[in-house]
Amino acid sequence: MMMQPEHEDPSKEVRTIIQKDNSGKILITTVSSKPEDWTWNGIKEFGKNFKEGIAYLIRNAKGHIEVKKKLKTTLENKVLTDAVLKHVGIDPTKITPNLWTSLPPEVADAVKKIFAESCDNAKNQVVTSSEGKLCGTIFNRSGEIKSGGWTIRYGNVEFSSVAKEKPTGTDIAILLHVTDEYGAASIKTIWLQAKKDVSGKTPLSDLKDLKGQFDDMRKITSESFPLIITPRNVYVPEDLSGNAIHEFPDFMADTVRCKHGDQTREMYAESIDRKTIFEVAIKKGTPAPKSKKHKAPAVKKTAAKKVASKAAAAKKPSTNEAAAKKTAAKKTAATKTAEGKSVPKK
Repeated sequence: MMMQPEHEDPSKEVRTIIQKDNSGKILITTVSSKPEDWTWNGIKEFGKNFKEGIAYLIRNAKGHIEVKKKLKTTLENKVLTDAVLKHVGIDPTKITPNLWTSLPPEVADAVKKIFAESCDNAKNQVVTSSEGKLCGTIFNRSGEIKSGGWTIRYGNVEFSSVAKEKPTGTDIAILLHVTDEYGAASIKTIWLQAKKDVSGKTPLSDLKDLKGQFDDMRKITSESFPLIITPRNVYVPEDLSGNAIHEFPDFMADTVRCKHGDQTREMYAESIDRKTIFEVAIKKGTPAPKSKKHKAPAVKKTAAKKVASKAAAAKKPSTNEAAAKKTAAKKTAATKTAEGKSVPKK
């Protein structure tokens, strides 16, 4: 089951509808309802309710995403990819490659811890278990971790569709996606081919069928790697030379740190029908409410009046100054009057 929640209410069932109009335009919408409230079930009733509908996504009884298509319908990888992304709560229009570098270090550390214990368990089972069982030991697990404001959900998931992709030798596809609090998302994919090495000393090129399987994977993406399980360690070599290897928990931490992983949508679509899918969904919490713009505190009326009074008082002359100015004005007026009168002859 995909760990990235499509909705907050687990009692509701989500269906993603893919429609195609007469002009060929594709419309993808996601709707949810309680299982008992759906008015249609199955592809026939779907066609009656959605005249332009060509397919829809739903979870089957096992919790796996299933693609139901009308007869003779072919879905392009991009359409199917966008539908799956939308179904699990990722807006395809908001995909960006930049979020991986913004993750705090503790998120990568948390992803590393997911695989540390399961790899230890697998090492102890190498002699007695098949490669399939060893992969189950490593990847058949699910859970949730909260770290630094981020929630990391992880788990084993399987996709099912009408037509399966041709085999490419891939045992495990790891899908990772990170979503921030504003809905922006980054996605990436890793392909792995698991091989056990009981002696722990076998040259990689001598492990059964690995060379051909590795070559087939690398034709599709350079982000394909062997996953070697030995009694001593579980590691990922960068190629078959074995010169550069990474302990698998460290490799996954580095993938979160953006050192590995194919970020193309096409690769994501190619991974939908792999034998085993392990998903790591990293999500930031809801954004904090925007703070109101800071406003200067209102001045109380009494204080305002005091300020105004002081300003007026500063402009108003003192009593002595006023009296002096008044006396000077009288003298000036008297002088002007005297000057205006004629002087009598003696």
